[in-house]
Amino acid sequence: MKKGNGSSGVKGFKLKPFQRAVREYNTKSNQSLPQCQMKNLSETLEPPDELVCPISLVLMTNDPVVAADGITYERSSIEDWFKKSKAKGSSIYSPVHGTEMDSLALMPNIGIRNMARAFKDENRGKND
Repeated sequence: MKKGNGSSGVKGFKLKPFQRAVREYNTKSNQSLPQCQMKNLSETLEPPDELVCPISLVLMTNDPVVAADGITYERSSIEDWFKKSKAKGSSIYSPVHGTEMDSLALMPNIGIRNMARAFKDENRGKND
């Protein structure tokens, strides 16, 4: 999990510019590596933290949602978190910040879903 103020760093970015920036960064950071190391690096490319659910630690390609704490989670993971917290009879706290949640409302995050799916599609076959 990331520490800090909890902002994802992706909010407000459009899909294509974000993807272009990631590609440019990867290209620049790989230029000093020998060709054989660049191949191995691309085969083990990890998704950006913003595209990974902080609870399940999986790429959020199904149904990412933004919770009241401002963090994006995979819907099934945060709903399970809410159910487990309710079962304990305690207040529901943010899994990332540890602060009490003001609301249990969840808003779809289509942008993150699309970026996660694009990342998955671009990297399909590299780990085979």
